[in-house]
Amino acid sequence: MLPPGKPGPSRFAWLRLYWPVVAAAAILLVAVTSYQVYTRVDWKFNRYDAGEFYALAAKDEFKPDWICRNDNEFKEATGYSTGQQMLVRHDSLARIDLVGWVYSKKFEGTPLRSSTVVLYAKVDDVPVVVLVDSLDNDRKVRSQADPTLNLFRREIGSSVLYEITPRPSPAVIDAFYLPPDE
Repeated sequence: MLPPGKPGPSRFAWLRLYWPVVAAAAILLVAVTSYQVYTRVDWKFNRYDAGEFYALAAKDEFKPDWICRNDNEFKEATGYSTGQQMLVRHDSLARIDLVGWVYSKKFEGTPLRSSTVVLYAKVDDVPVVVLVDSLDNDRKVRSQADPTLNLFRREIGSSVLYEITPRPSPAVIDAFYLPPDE
């Protein structure tokens, strides 16, 4: 019982606690959503058409940022970039020369994502660009810019490979394989 002269609790006293909780939940929702959007969006990243990207590589004269000197380095490079080690067979019908790797930052973008690594290769002396990334980062690659180029796609394990080439069929992505565990 309340002392005389003191009013009892209001029927709406619970609202004093309700609105701050709702406001805090709304702020938390906006903060979490903003963080997820901000970390997933590559703000300084250009998403090129396959033909545009091939033209940039040609303008750069297909100069790699780094070269793997042996199969172990190649496995490490693919393992680091995709989480899955891969190799390229050298016994295919076409003569495949692996020129080297390029960071996507060199062109401030790729046709896929900022995490994509790019392999320059030559198939029978024809320059080829191969995009290598995790299958989780796959998205549709546009290829309307240059009708003289072909775009081929291959999934291998948990990775996705795209070959941009003037040749009528893929060679490099078909030569990729998963090495047996050692």
